[in-house]
Amino acid sequence: MLVILIDLLKLLEEELKQRRKKEELKILADEKTDKVLGVSVISTMAGTIIAELALGMEFGASAEDIARTCHAHPTHSEAVKEAAMAVDKRPIHF
Repeated sequence: MLVILIDLLKLLEEELKQRRKKEELKILADEKTDKVLGVSVISTMAGTIIAELALGMEFGASAEDIARTCHAHPTHSEAVKEAAMAVDKRPIHF
């Protein structure tokens, strides 16, 4: 039984890896002002990510404002920081 359980956990791990590959986050910002105009999120944590970015948009945040905000590592919210930094072509991890 233990062997079967281990095999199932390996399959689950592989499935989770595949799902992670399908996740995507894009931030659309004005080229001149850097103000965030919109976002596109495909993720199992999309609700959390959208909530953070919608709050920033409501208060007129720039991509730089979002990038400079503290984001916990390793979490899905860290992807928000990465995407905001990518607007200025300076992401850390991709």
